[in-house]
Amino acid sequence: MRQFKKILSFCLLISCLIAISSYTKTTSFHKVTKANIGQFPNGNAHVNGGGTTMEGGEVSTFVFNAVQHMDGDVTGHLNYKFRQGDIDIQMDIDCMRINGNRATLSGVVTSVRGTGSAPFIFVGQRASFSVQDNGQGRSTADMISDLVLYTGASCADNFPTYLPISGNITIKE
Repeated sequence: MRQFKKILSFCLLISCLIAISSYTKTTSFHKVTKANIGQFPNGNAHVNGGGTTMEGGEVSTFVFNAVQHMDGDVTGHLNYKFRQGDIDIQMDIDCMRINGNRATLSGVVTSVRGTGSAPFIFVGQRASFSVQDNGQGRSTADMISDLVLYTGASCADNFPTYLPISGNITIKE
């Protein structure tokens, strides 16, 4: 049974990698410069969240944060536990693109643990994901995409946010 879960997880991850070629890439993202520093009178742009979502019949958990500093640099972290594949991934976030109530974050994997690790999930691998903030107290849940790992991963990616979460995502420009 454990071998079947590993094979199923591997197939799911491969399918996600193949699917990324069909999504639109954009090249513009929100970057703080000396010219637009006054644009953030209430603080720096940031995206953060945490919660759970169902993936492959198992509950996955995640928590992340990212902040764009006045010099334009982005720092943050992601902790993601994909229980169906028994994989725990940690990532340093170094890029953030905000577009209304959606954001895409990307960075570098810093830790991989678990028995279901596939060979293409490794420390140093780039990864990105998208999130959607549907507001506080609304009947529509916030959403998250898959975590997609590939060499060209960046915050210019634009993945579909199809996984509803139990938790909260906050996006602030």
